[in-house]
Amino acid sequence: MNKIVFIVLLFLTTACSNMSKNMVKKGDFLIRSGSYRNTQWSDSLELKRISWFYELTLLYDVMYGKIDKNSKFYNWFSAEEKMRIKYCSDILLSINYSLDSERISHQMFYKHLRDHSYDQIAVPEFSKSLKMHPDYKKLSLSLYKSSVFCKKSKATAPIYINFPNFKEIVL
Repeated sequence: MNKIVFIVLLFLTTACSNMSKNMVKKGDFLIRSGSYRNTQWSDSLELKRISWFYELTLLYDVMYGKIDKNSKFYNWFSAEEKMRIKYCSDILLSINYSLDSERISHQMFYKHLRDHSYDQIAVPEFSKSLKMHPDYKKLSLSLYKSSVFCKKSKATAPIYINFPNFKEIVL
């Protein structure tokens, strides 16, 4: 009986000590189908997801992906927005959540993108279409902030994200 109690205590101690670590989890994220005016499509907007945790608390979450000019979701940009992104070699969408801006903020994430030649651009019509998509509400993204970034240079280099006390991540 003492052995069982010892094993249970050892397991709980090990499990609890493991929870005190900073973790980064990666995955995929989809926004399925879309529409614009009288046009509907079944294509999905495929995004990557990275989440930074302290113990079991989500500190920062980002879903990101490139929007190709041939994508059906490109229709969500207004004519004026399309003029702004006309010369972008890469158009990067990010949907971000921050629990506490004093720990990990949106600006910290955006700085890493700026360091890799991505400039944030205003695309209110695209943002409205994204926020009105049924998946946006269904996936509880109301606390998330969406942004679009433009990279004009054709140089390709990995984007490194470094948050204090977390391992370096490559987008």
